[in-house]
Amino acid sequence: MMNGARDAAEPAAVWERPWSLEEIRKGSQSWSLASDAGLLRFLQEFSQQTISRTHEIKKQVDGLISETKAADCRLHNVFNDFLMLSNTQFIENRVYDEEVEEPIPKADVGDKTEQVVNLSFHEYLLL
Repeated sequence: MMNGARDAAEPAAVWERPWSLEEIRKGSQSWSLASDAGLLRFLQEFSQQTISRTHEIKKQVDGLISETKAADCRLHNVFNDFLMLSNTQFIENRVYDEEVEEPIPKADVGDKTEQVVNLSFHEYLLL
């Protein structure tokens, strides 16, 4: 019992735990079998984290695929509803021209009086 408590208090040996990147850099000048063991544990831990993150991303992508298929199904249902409605009721397809407003050029004061005179003369001719 005492031995287990002492083991928990003592840090793990260098070869029994994954090394950090900093430890790998520092130990690169004096590489040993313990360094290999630490590197192996680091790579195993990194691999495990990568695999678990990949599984999480796969679940998210699967969820997006399901949502996309559901949206596609709803869209096709709307198309079918319109087709069924067109069998019993006339549906007019309208196409409207875009209303393009042309900017009115600003005229001088002299041009305005000329326009008024021309407009009056034009109205006189129409009568």
